[in-house]
Amino acid sequence: MDLECERPGYGTLLAEHGTLFPKIGRRPKGMRKMKLGMCYRNASTITNFPWSGVDLLYCEGYSSRASLGIPLLHAWTLNPETLEVIDPTWDDGAEYYGWVYTREFIAEAMLSTMQYGIIDSDHPAGWERIHHMITGEIPAAQWRHGITDKVKALTEKPLEICEST
Repeated sequence: MDLECERPGYGTLLAEHGTLFPKIGRRPKGMRKMKLGMCYRNASTITNFPWSGVDLLYCEGYSSRASLGIPLLHAWTLNPETLEVIDPTWDDGAEYYGWVYTREFIAEAMLSTMQYGIIDSDHPAGWERIHHMITGEIPAAQWRHGITDKVKALTEKPLEICEST
């Protein structure tokens, strides 16, 4: 991947560590669609409760809805057994590109900022964390769940992004 950017940004982080999530599943029985505009909270909430005996994993990145067709920052969950996206917020999610966070990283990050989500944080500690993820001061092994590689093995679709500075 050839990224000729003066400074790396979130897009660079996504291109280096993200993957396309090719399998989109349905919400398990008993899991209702949750409030629009609250994807980080929704995904965080359901990863704390096993659904149908499965502990869903928390994911963030860009997603698009069939009804909009443009990528948006978004959070969703992953069923680690089927490698299917389970989206508690959207019924019409069409593409998901991002990664799975480790449970430990998400817990620490959300407690330190008192906000849901990592990539869309407006808290100074959140921006500092993202900067450290981009520069490698926080190694990917500390925040990127290894199951992301299993998802990546399902398909290889490179993402080419160059941010404006």
